[in-house]
Amino acid sequence: MIKSILAPTDLSAASLAAVGYAARLAASLGASLQVMHVLGDSMSSAAFVEMYTALPADYFEGLERSAQETLRACLTEEEKQQAHVVMTTQLGFPVDEIMKRLGEEPRIDLVVMATHGRGGVGRLLLGSVADKIVRKAPCSVLTLRDVPVTQTTPVSADAKQLESAAV
Repeated sequence: MIKSILAPTDLSAASLAAVGYAARLAASLGASLQVMHVLGDSMSSAAFVEMYTALPADYFEGLERSAQETLRACLTEEEKQQAHVVMTTQLGFPVDEIMKRLGEEPRIDLVVMATHGRGGVGRLLLGSVADKIVRKAPCSVLTLRDVPVTQTTPVSADAKQLESAAV
């Protein structure tokens, strides 16, 4: 039974559309939804600091405020209430922070996230957060590709099938 869904987002249009899908899915299943954005920490790594001057102390605070505003705006108040939504931001590397959350309580039963469909050389060079989560997650992962931002397709029919497959 799916009681808790995690929707990691990089705040791109595709991932915000996946958050909307996850909210509708959570509402149809009576599940809670945690929306998570990870502020990349590569700019504060030791190598970067050695090569360049240190970033101002409020640099990440500004990024976090901006991310929180985007998260708050990505769902309506009704969607937030229906899916029992909790929104968080973390500082770190996306795969590491997502996997860390998947190891914590309350347990996540399903991850819903967008994949940008990067292939070939781009995937080889950059890797894919979604691909790594699919391979490492201790729970089911639903990846969505090319979800239109304005999609309002009901998910209730698919939700029961997905729930029975995830058990």
